[in-house]
Amino acid sequence: MPKRGATGMLSEALRRLVTEPITEPYVVEDLEEQPHLRGRPLLIPEKCTGCRLCYMVCPSSAITMVTVGTRRVGQREVPLQHPRFDYFRCIYCGMCSYVCTFKAIELERKLVPLHVGPKPSGGEGA
Repeated sequence: MPKRGATGMLSEALRRLVTEPITEPYVVEDLEEQPHLRGRPLLIPEKCTGCRLCYMVCPSSAITMVTVGTRRVGQREVPLQHPRFDYFRCIYCGMCSYVCTFKAIELERKLVPLHVGPKPSGGEGA
């Protein structure tokens, strides 16, 4: 029977401080490939021209364009931008890959756990 009142809560809190945690650490490992999923978008930077089509069609606004360098257009140097995917906002619809005429976005079916906090050593995160 649980103890009641402030003394009981204090006693329980002190007991919990010295006992082992109940939760087990989450094992970070790659998950098996899922054939029924489209997968997460991955950029192949060598193929990307920065045309922004993927950015414009993304229904969840999970893509932001970031400047990665410059490119020459005619006689001018213009910023070269590549998409950056926010996997927490992505709905994994695959539209970005579908509209990319340069095949610069592939969908990877291998699932990788996403992390909110600091990236664990040896793992791949968002």
